[in-house]
Amino acid sequence: MKLIVKVMILLVAVTVVGYEVNTKLKTASYGIADSTPLGTFEQLDTYLTETIGLIKSEVSNAPARDVSATARMFSYANRENEYDSVTLLLDRSDTLVGIVGLYWVGDFGTRSPAMLFAQSCWRRLGGAREPEFTGVVRGNATYSDASFQAERVSGAWKVLDVEGQREVIIHLRPR
Repeated sequence: MKLIVKVMILLVAVTVVGYEVNTKLKTASYGIADSTPLGTFEQLDTYLTETIGLIKSEVSNAPARDVSATARMFSYANRENEYDSVTLLLDRSDTLVGIVGLYWVGDFGTRSPAMLFAQSCWRRLGGAREPEFTGVVRGNATYSDASFQAERVSGAWKVLDVEGQREVIIHLRPR
């Protein structure tokens, strides 16, 4: 009987924590407005470091091959996985001009902070919940991508799949 009670308490706790995290992702404002279509650096910086607990560092290299470097860039890395990150791209006046989520998904999937944040931003800013990817196979790799154009924001979602290991890059920018 005690085991059943402990299992029930654990299930309730997991449900409550999951609900709270999901609610925070959905209700966080990020400072999105007409003048700041991606949000504000200040609000996203606070959200990524304090709410999610990612490690912030200023970087000088672009986070991906097809993303151009900007005047200032800050990377927010997962404590458990340095290859799981979000990069905020700023112009010379410290206005947010890009968000790049980079993460890896293995054969068994993953639910990393960078993945959850990047996908949440994708949907919030106008991307489809289930994007339609087009793919090209080259050797043992598959390159897939999806994109969207909303009123104030555009996005690209790229996946490189090599033998079940997928590198995912979600890049959002103002139009």
